Amino acid sequence: MSTGGKAAAGVSAVALVLAICMAQGCTPSKLAPEELVKAQQQPHIHAVHYPPRLEYAVITKAGGKGEAIGKYFGVVGLVTGGMSDLQTAQTIGMALRRDYGIEDPVLRVKTTLAETLARQATLSNIRPVTATMQSDDPSELKRLLGSGLVLDFKTVTWMTQYTAADASRYVSIYRARARLVALSDGKVLWEGECKGQVQDPTKPLTFEELTANQGAALKSHLHDVADRCASDLFTQLMGKDAAP
Repeated sequence: MSTGGKAAAGVSAVALVLAICMAQGCTPSKLAPEELVKAQQQPHIHAVHYPPRLEYAVITKAGGKGEAIGKYFGVVGLVTGGMSDLQTAQTIGMALRRDYGIEDPVLRVKTTLAETLARQATLSNIRPVTATMQSDDPSELKRLLGSGLVLDFKTVTWMTQYTAADASRYVSIYRARARLVALSDGKVLWEGECKGQVQDPTKPLTFEELTANQGAALKSHLHDVADRCASDLFTQLMGKDAAP
């Protein structure tokens, strides 16, 4: 292809991307400087969260029938007959949450990112909302919250699953989405997604080790992955050169 042809192809590719953005809407990967200034001048920014897109799941190679799982659920009881693999995994996850008081990591992500933005981006006007919002539709958020901006958070994936190398050992995986939305017109000013996994740095833990002492190690893993997520979102929001 000639130099002129390559240039024309490059322009066409750029034009195509722009056309898709105009048709579907492209959310900035970094908050524009002028939008940051506007955000700093807002009376308040509502920080909200939603129910997870998928409930917490504990994926075991043997479903709900493995020895370690069986020992745990022999006391509390677990019925998995006829359930799908996902339903079984979520049933185990629900029981762990109930018995050990495990919270959705999105709560920690929301709090940690809000504190980091207040400290390092002069966004001390962020006001966390305690109640769980049921809809992330901007018009519904405007009806409930009124004016200003919304910094919202939703868990996308949240699971603890066995490792490929050893089915008796587990790794925790988490993904979350965050957005900054203007309530005045429903425009999404920024959107980011974090993902990561946490396991013991030397050796993944067994189910018994994760759930010992009221799930202390499991809670620690989930706190760790939430902190990593908040740090990742801060970098996306403020730009790759920013460090929380």
